[in-house]
Amino acid sequence: MKGGMSGQDLVITGLGALTNLATGRTRLSECMTAKPDQRQQKDYSLAGFKAMPLMRDKRHLKSISHSDSVGMAGVSVLLDDAKLNIGDYPAARIGVYVGSPSPCASDNDAYREAIIASHKGDGSYDLATFARLSHEARPVTLLTGLTNNVLCYTSLLMDARGPNSSYMASAVAGQLAVINAMQRLKRGKIDLAIAGGFAFPTDPIYLAMLTKHGLTQRGVPNKNYETVPFGLDPETIGMVLADGAAFVAIERREQARCRGASVLATLVGGAVTSDGLGPKHFHSDGRSILRLLHKVVEQAGISPADVGLVVSGAAGITDLDLAELNALQQFFAGVTEAPALAVPSKLWGNLLEAGGLMEIGFLNEIYQAGAVPASLSVAVPGSRFGAKIDQTKPYVLLLRTSAWGEYSCIVVKREDP
Repeated sequence: MKGGMSGQDLVITGLGALTNLATGRTRLSECMTAKPDQRQQKDYSLAGFKAMPLMRDKRHLKSISHSDSVGMAGVSVLLDDAKLNIGDYPAARIGVYVGSPSPCASDNDAYREAIIASHKGDGSYDLATFARLSHEARPVTLLTGLTNNVLCYTSLLMDARGPNSSYMASAVAGQLAVINAMQRLKRGKIDLAIAGGFAFPTDPIYLAMLTKHGLTQRGVPNKNYETVPFGLDPETIGMVLADGAAFVAIERREQARCRGASVLATLVGGAVTSDGLGPKHFHSDGRSILRLLHKVVEQAGISPADVGLVVSGAAGITDLDLAELNALQQFFAGVTEAPALAVPSKLWGNLLEAGGLMEIGFLNEIYQAGAVPASLSVAVPGSRFGAKIDQTKPYVLLLRTSAWGEYSCIVVKREDP
């Protein structure tokens, strides 16, 4: 895998990035380098987001929920970024793979006000209030919240009739979609994959559930509302939940070259692991994360010494973040110089099902700069990880972690300068 480029390499040729901060690769890149006061966030929600201007097919908005519109807007941005259109590939050779959130209040607009009004604030609901306020809602509105809507309408956009999969309600869902797509491409089942995920965790029900589990960050007076990873501030812990979408186009290098596509990175490996201990239970020593790291570099045909950058999954949950850090320190213990460490949740919060993908769009810029920008970097006392990047080490690990003991990692190779 360390050799030169091959026409059969799987490459990423576009990114559909959507957050409360900005839309698209260029705008998000500007946010990375903006002054702190220009990127300061108080709210990572897309509740007021209007998808209409971004949609490839605006008619789809009539049949999908607000949260689905976030996903479809991300797909539309991707198709524009990758310059993809119907006819670029045979319909049967296109696959769609989507990580999506579980149904939530915003998925059923006719019930939304009733759900919000009946919420008691402690994660429970007054059913009498809900029944009184929701009696006029039409049951057909439930169809707008089907979990595979984004997969369905993305398939219509590209006339995609190849193998497809949908993954739901997991912080690793977006990466899992990409990993499955990669395997289908390697087995020759498809030639083009649209893969990624979208998330809407600021929905009242989703937010109440995660808050009830003690996983969300509480507002702290006189402090910025942003992720503080690895327990660096004991008073500021928990996830900063963010809505958004991140989708990528994956194809073979030679086919991408023939259609004039730009390559963002080479996709060389991906794997998932799980502690299997149930909700909010995970091995605090990071053993499953360590196993994942060994598995994914072996699959990619590289060694820890080839890795120049780790994109951390740090969520702001202290025990989970420290488990990740412990695994990373063990994994790179035998390397003379540890790779740089980036923590994107500092900038755009925890994107859950959409996490661990949009950083692919900025890898070349980060490498060319020779260091992780301040907006994504963090100094961890006692660790060997810093911000400086060894530009001779082109491989990047994009890691995702979950308080449910689920972990995933994707390995990409930056494009030669």
